[in-house]
Amino acid sequence: MTINSNNSFASVSNGIKIFQNNANVENSSSTEGENTNKNDPIRLSLSSSAKDNLNKINQTQAQEEPVIQSRNKYEGELEIRIKIKNDYYAKVVEEDKKFDNPYGHIWDKYHNEYSPYYIEGLTDEERDAGESNEFNYLKWGKDDKSLTSGDAIFRDRGPLYADVESAKEKAFNREEVNKQVQQLLDANNITIPQNTKLRFTIDPNNYKVTVTGTDDKNLTSLLEKMLDEKNSKQLFYHISLSSSDDSTQFTKEKQGKYYLITEMKDKTGYDLNDLSVENGKFVTEDGTDIFDIYKESIRTGTSVPEQFKDTIIYTYGEELKNLAKVGIDSIPDLFLSIDYENGSFYDVGQSKNYGRGKTDWIDKLEASKE
Repeated sequence: MTINSNNSFASVSNGIKIFQNNANVENSSSTEGENTNKNDPIRLSLSSSAKDNLNKINQTQAQEEPVIQSRNKYEGELEIRIKIKNDYYAKVVEEDKKFDNPYGHIWDKYHNEYSPYYIEGLTDEERDAGESNEFNYLKWGKDDKSLTSGDAIFRDRGPLYADVESAKEKAFNREEVNKQVQQLLDANNITIPQNTKLRFTIDPNNYKVTVTGTDDKNLTSLLEKMLDEKNSKQLFYHISLSSSDDSTQFTKEKQGKYYLITEMKDKTGYDLNDLSVENGKFVTEDGTDIFDIYKESIRTGTSVPEQFKDTIIYTYGEELKNLAKVGIDSIPDLFLSIDYENGSFYDVGQSKNYGRGKTDWIDKLEASKE
């Protein structure tokens, strides 16, 4: 089993992930749309307002970092093993490089029984895992964040279960977010009465928070003001990252709409909700096709590696067409909710809960593996 812990990707869409450092493309479309050849010159005639809007989103503004962080530095078994692997193969690969064909030498070590360098005493799984880890380190060096489990160097650590590690990391992040929200409460001199069960609901279009569960309007107002856009956005991401497969809050259509609207807003500065549809296209007030602005942004920007720009443009172009065809209001928005009580958040509408005192199922899951 190969686990990739590198979560830094250039873009995420409904069905496409483009990774930066290892060029790993998942579920990308191999079909090319019209005018998507990266060697073709771009001839767009954007209005001045569209150009101004495009320039604005390329300007960075210094702003205070959010207190809430959806992801926090976590060192679980996976991270420990990646460090062990990198430390081990950093030395081994230096020896590999002394051979004229380092990759061929690696193959001989694991699969050529007639080679003087053949490693004895490995199982088939250990051979495949060792070759994969050594090959990847030779290719990517210390930047390689992947791990093929079953390597002989982990014999004394036992098996690694991806679902258990994922659950532990989510529980860790939940506790960190609980602490961060408490910091915000303390900084704003807000006290939530004991045993008061609140529900935080976040609008995906502007990340505005609505708090329900109490008749104390002053408290809900203070909490809604406390969670400004940058912090509520991180809480929104945290809810999303904590979701289970059986979550009733998420559907493929809702997520696809959210990703598309977010991508257009990030790359063009325009909100699809504010645009009209003409001839099957989302257009600005002066009639500019939003897809033309998006293509210009991707072509001239650096957020997407050059070799993936055509795929990104084609994918989002198709999604824009589909949304314009069915109508933006035909698909519900991805409103996300999470409960809060006595200093901890609790998941809504799913079987797996990462709230304080609700994580015994993780221990049972791990015990069932053993």
